[in-house]
Amino acid sequence: MDAALDAATALLLRACALAIGIVLLAAAFHKLRGWAAFRASVESYRLLPDAPAAVVAALLPVLEALAGVALIVDGLRVAGAWLAFATIGIATAGVAINVARGRTTIACGCGGFDGEQRLSWALVARNGILLVLLAAGTSVGWAPPGVVAQATLAAAALAFVALYAVASQLLANQPRLAELVRTS
Repeated sequence: MDAALDAATALLLRACALAIGIVLLAAAFHKLRGWAAFRASVESYRLLPDAPAAVVAALLPVLEALAGVALIVDGLRVAGAWLAFATIGIATAGVAINVARGRTTIACGCGGFDGEQRLSWALVARNGILLVLLAAGTSVGWAPPGVVAQATLAAAALAFVALYAVASQLLANQPRLAELVRTS
């Protein structure tokens, strides 16, 4: 029984790393596709002067894409985890600093599945969960032994991506929902 539980836990944790890789790839694509808007978001954080902020805005999607690919490729997963942890951690720190300053009307520039979100502690918490799952998911050195296990891994990763998309969309819609409640 313990071996089955260990295998299931390893599969779910590995699925987390795969899902985060997919999320990072989608976010990088979104940022590169709308780079001018992303650059404006980075500059609006007011953590760096405009010239270094533009460099960060150019580098971040590239680093996210590299981390995303590395998290998906089993032999590169640990390196990808370090890179993903750094990029998500730095972005989350920028969000937290601005929320602590009371600057919550800024578009996060997160990219990906979620549409535009404003900065909030909920966004910081969502990213914190990603960091915890990333750390746990990359600590597993297990590859699924058969086709059924590989299909289960793929399905679990896609389910985690869907959960992320739903949570992110709820965060993006939260200001609109609060406005509806306030005006009704």
